[in-house]
Amino acid sequence: MQLATTTVPDTARQILALSRWTVGHQTFHLYLVAMITLLEELTECPSLSDEHIATRLSDLAVLFEATAASMRYASSFDAATYDQAIRPSMAPPVTKPGFSGSLSTEHKRMMAALVSVPDTLEERFGNETSPWPSAVADAWCTLVEAEREARSNHAHVCRRLVPRGPSLLRMHMAGSGALKVAGDKTPSERIDTNG
Repeated sequence: MQLATTTVPDTARQILALSRWTVGHQTFHLYLVAMITLLEELTECPSLSDEHIATRLSDLAVLFEATAASMRYASSFDAATYDQAIRPSMAPPVTKPGFSGSLSTEHKRMMAALVSVPDTLEERFGNETSPWPSAVADAWCTLVEAEREARSNHAHVCRRLVPRGPSLLRMHMAGSGALKVAGDKTPSERIDTNG
């Protein structure tokens, strides 16, 4: 849903973009909190039945899909509007250098919990999905795909809005000499879903 840049004056377009950016990210935050609840329940309640595990995994997949939708909504404007209205709101002096939503407490907590899910599932069912109960294996595969799609969607949004340059965090990290090398496996890539 791209704004028609020829029909909306710059100030109105920027106000609408800021509104969508804010509402989309607030919605994303609510999904993060729900994800944390489900993830921590999965990893901290070893007595969950197989059916409950499958349900929580399926719910997580839906929430990953919802985060992708909220980010599409949050970024439903052009790169020029992002550069003129949104990016300055996340840069000094408005925020600290290297601002990123991935540094929020909730995002860190969600990622930490997500990383532990494969260990929990491997301990209970093994490291290949073929011997798992079918509902759990199917839900896990659905979650893996939803997580990949959400990451891909976020990367697409970043490339579209910042086509020629790094994020504010990458710029800051590169300047400080602390840029992390990409290539770590995501939690969902650790369990063999083909076996």
